[in-house]
Amino acid sequence: MTTTEVHPGARPRFSVNSGLALALALIASSHLSTPAQAQACNDNSRTIQVPAGTTSAGEQNCPSITFTVNVAGSGVEFTTPTSCSKGSTVRDEDTWSCGPPANGMHCDPQGYEVKVKVYSIGNEDPCPGIPDTLPETLKEAEEMFKCKQPPLVNSFHVYSAAVTACDTGIDSALRMDGEIVDGSADSFTVVTGDPDHLLAQQEPNELYEQLVELQSSPIDSLPTELQTVVALHPSLNGARNINALVEYEFADVPNYGDVVNRFRVEGTVLASGRFSVSSTTRTTLEGDVVPSIEELSYDGTNFFIGTPGSPRFNAYSASSPQFPRAFSSQARFVEPLLDWVRSPFPITLFPDIDRTSAVTGPSGEETLVEIRETYPGMFDGTTHLAGEIVYVLSVGAVIHPVEVRYLDGAGNLTTRVTFSNYGTLDEGLWRPFLVVRREYSPGSSEPWLTCTLTVTEAELVSEAEASATLPRAQSTQNRWFVRH
Repeated sequence: MTTTEVHPGARPRFSVNSGLALALALIASSHLSTPAQAQACNDNSRTIQVPAGTTSAGEQNCPSITFTVNVAGSGVEFTTPTSCSKGSTVRDEDTWSCGPPANGMHCDPQGYEVKVKVYSIGNEDPCPGIPDTLPETLKEAEEMFKCKQPPLVNSFHVYSAAVTACDTGIDSALRMDGEIVDGSADSFTVVTGDPDHLLAQQEPNELYEQLVELQSSPIDSLPTELQTVVALHPSLNGARNINALVEYEFADVPNYGDVVNRFRVEGTVLASGRFSVSSTTRTTLEGDVVPSIEELSYDGTNFFIGTPGSPRFNAYSASSPQFPRAFSSQARFVEPLLDWVRSPFPITLFPDIDRTSAVTGPSGEETLVEIRETYPGMFDGTTHLAGEIVYVLSVGAVIHPVEVRYLDGAGNLTTRVTFSNYGTLDEGLWRPFLVVRREYSPGSSEPWLTCTLTVTEAELVSEAEASATLPRAQSTQNRWFVRH
């Protein structure tokens, strides 16, 4: 099993004895009266070893498919990509080494850390297939026609040299403002200061707004149990002060076996899709297991990401061809939280949905009610079978969904989502604080992907706060690599 959090055999980076020795040394030195040390100077510059950016592991050509989904009489068109990535290696900063000599310059070989992330789908085909059964919601349709996202199979840090002037101690950027760096699968512009002049203007999330607008059926058109679920678990403006753990388990990735990705996430996520969060994982630095923190934000159009302490952060404009891949891979763990904020359950108010209900049996002191829904009108004029969504509700003092199953046209299970650990964010406003989503390949009884969301803390965001600008992830020196 490959995991980005646990690295067996790695050396501990800090021990009690070494910490005590360091503390004693610091206490002793505070009582010594010695003159201030001069600024270090080894008369050395630095040389680029590996530039920042993305290196591709290869592209797979894909057949182009265009499908129009009818929702409430409105056609929404989806087109599959012409190619998909088999993987990539992403470096968030340049990696330098010390040398050659340079009078008046000091080179620190461990000036800062560079995070390296390796994504790979192995020898699996990353292209979306032609489905035998089409989905019943726009969200399902959108996901079905995307490339398969390669999992994160390795993550580590390396040291990079930093150079400062011997007389002032001011660091030397070496990359000039406005410099354009071209790589094999990436290109960016070096920017010092505000990068907004290179970024796309903010635009509304048209697909999300269209989805909301098309849900025109009244609440009372739902079965009574689902009406109660919607009332008790409504869409939120957003959540702040989130503390959550997002875990992805990929089964049997070719060349890698089982792969586990874990992200501790803190910050703010809004129903509009905007967010400002930090994520913590465990990675390695020279064989030692160390925590790795990244800051990420999305303003509805542009994506920002970087490692605290790094000289530069990375900005991806929505107009950049690198944006979709960077956003879907590096911000993937935000999606479960976005679903949690909007609604963990895909209960829609599209017109002409067919639903049936049945009591399936008791569960302790509660009754289980099963509601099946399908939307045949979405696929008028196609030969595809409409699948089915099955809600399993626990009807007791409070009605909560405990499971949602997605079935294809032949009745095979494609997705199973379970909900538990319910709690309130406000009086009468509920959320499941544990959500487990399992994805199945056609005909398989074991999931190829399991995503577990565990929310520890969250607070409601007001309507006014939801319309305010979120903090941007950026370096303290406001330096950028901008893709535009």
